[in-house]
Amino acid sequence: MSKAIPHRDGPEPGAAGEACEAPPALDLVALEVGFFEALLDTPTLKDLPPNMYEAEVLADLEFLRVQARQAVLLPRLPMVLPELVVALRDPDVSTGHLKRVISRDPMVVSAVLRVANSAYFRRRRHVTDVREAIVVLGHDGLRRLLPSLAMQPVFTASSGSTHSTVSGPRTWAYAQRCGQAALALAGEHGEAFSLYLSGMALGAGLLIVVRAMDRRRLLHEALVSAPFARRAMAIGRKLAGGVAEQWALPEATLKLLGDYNADRRTAAAAQLAMAEALAMSRTLLETRGGADPLPGLVAAFPQQPAGRVHAAWDELRRFEASLKDA
Repeated sequence: MSKAIPHRDGPEPGAAGEACEAPPALDLVALEVGFFEALLDTPTLKDLPPNMYEAEVLADLEFLRVQARQAVLLPRLPMVLPELVVALRDPDVSTGHLKRVISRDPMVVSAVLRVANSAYFRRRRHVTDVREAIVVLGHDGLRRLLPSLAMQPVFTASSGSTHSTVSGPRTWAYAQRCGQAALALAGEHGEAFSLYLSGMALGAGLLIVVRAMDRRRLLHEALVSAPFARRAMAIGRKLAGGVAEQWALPEATLKLLGDYNADRRTAAAAQLAMAEALAMSRTLLETRGGADPLPGLVAAFPQQPAGRVHAAWDELRRFEASLKDA
């Protein structure tokens, strides 16, 4: 589907014999609207002002944004998560300390053991002890696993409503892609963990948008406006900061989300923008097909090293494959 992978028009072809021109940059505005359509499985959105139903949703979202400190944006995460996040930021944290914290939450214990015994690690012997599971996963593995584990029930709980039933799991997949892409783009950068958490938080902000549409009973057939989609997603990004604060995520994550919603001039904020575009593109490719968007993505973000963008794309493909094999 050609709309799924939109590009800006590139320069006119050069004369014969010239070097091959660079591919045209992906149209990031069209990418965002196309992603919103794919996420909610809506008809094609048009360049029209928001209708009455869409305006009501935007008003609700603006109210939540202003009242973010007082409103309950999303259910709270397990109480052990903030302590685990802090512990995992310490490269010298002991296995014994991690075991003590993890063991306070049976759901976390179950998930850690389940992943340690998964086919990915190919263990000859079944792991039954939390300490051994921590050794198997390693600190990097725990950094990826635990926030994802804690957030998943918030995204996948079905309310039986119009959008959440379909879009909740898709929003969860998008949040994971944002986090994984941000982590891959960061490389060995000191802000890698904050980038990962920020990517996951962006998915949480988008989930608030989906649920606001459900509360107003905004049906698929009432969705008409591309400007509504873009404005709703912009507010969702701001709400991500409120969610991160309520979930007691680290101060570095809160600052990064603030920078991302301000001017995006910092290197980490630029990487988060690239991660979001990668996650949107992977979602569109999965749901609606189309041509390979990666060359256009590289062209749209010239400040990002092309090799690192390709590596992040490949990491997302491996991550998606691991989910299917799980």
